[in-house]
Amino acid sequence: MKIFLFIFLTPFFISPQDSYVHLDTSLLRIGEQFNLTVRLYEDNVDSIIFPNLDSLFLDFELLNETQLEYNISPDSFSFKTYTLTSFDTGLFVLPKLPIIQSDYDTLFLQSGVVRFVAQPVDTTNNFFDIKPPKDIKFSIKEIFKYYPYILIILMLIFLFYLYRRFFKKTTQVETNNSIQVPIDIEFLNRVKLLKKKKYISKKEYQLFYIELSEIFRGFVEARFNVLALESSTYELKLILSELKIKDDWISSFLRVSDIVKFAKGTPNDDESLSFLDHQSAFIKKYTTQKNSENKLNNKSNKLS
Repeated sequence: MKIFLFIFLTPFFISPQDSYVHLDTSLLRIGEQFNLTVRLYEDNVDSIIFPNLDSLFLDFELLNETQLEYNISPDSFSFKTYTLTSFDTGLFVLPKLPIIQSDYDTLFLQSGVVRFVAQPVDTTNNFFDIKPPKDIKFSIKEIFKYYPYILIILMLIFLFYLYRRFFKKTTQVETNNSIQVPIDIEFLNRVKLLKKKKYISKKEYQLFYIELSEIFRGFVEARFNVLALESSTYELKLILSELKIKDDWISSFLRVSDIVKFAKGTPNDDESLSFLDHQSAFIKKYTTQKNSENKLNNKSNKLS
């Protein structure tokens, strides 16, 4: 059993003779980063073509990709490193990497396994006995210390009684309908308020993306009556797909937001500010769509 566990948890796997793939770890907590290094013992490395990893590593986020580097001593080889992470827990299988060689032959490197676990709960076994209550004897003399306060309370009660009995007006104002702020105005005001906080210029990226993510999820939940605030990023993407919402900027926004909030990444300032404009346009677009749907429903109801 020990030999089996050692083989299973060894964080590397080997492909054929002219290539080698290495994982620096195979067990991580959610949001932690790991490196995948590809070594090639090919003479003509200039004609080697690497795949587009965005389409291969669908379960991971690609954080960084180095250029092809060379090593001469003690062995001669070229290598390339990819930094990856994931924001979901579970056992993930790295796909076989296709590497196109100089003779246009495709070499598939062996796959590997990475496990992401949740943050462990900090527990303690230190328990202490509850202290027994102190036996304090009551003395009537102590009441006289609070005599001024008791007198003030009695005076206030008497004045309140007089107000209720003689001075309060008996007219009542009835309000049948409470004023509700439309959701588009509410969330547009929240976007304007976020702009005024200038988180980007202060380099407070996490606060910026936390508030902008709450605005986006809150509008989607209020507009479409779905559980967007309590959903994970993967679940939110499924909800948006079912609602047939395919705005181009949303996928990039959710990806950058997760990297900043969970992996403490540093986003591009111009791209971050553009998300504010996209959010405002998104609110106006789907609020107008809802108003059009309501008008059509009212017309159909009148005709029926």
